[in-house]
Amino acid sequence: MGSRLFKQLLEMLEEDISGLPFIDILHKMEKLNLLDSAKDWIIP
Repeated sequence: MGSRLFKQLLEMLEEDISGLPFIDILHKMEKLNLLDSAKDWIIP
């Protein structure tokens, strides 16, 4: 669920995410204060 939604959200914000792995998308969202912690979305 998160991977599609997050990609669409960042594309709407005109962020360049082409070719980025999901972990980097999470970090970008954290940097933009859209997530509290990228670690919360990583399943061990």
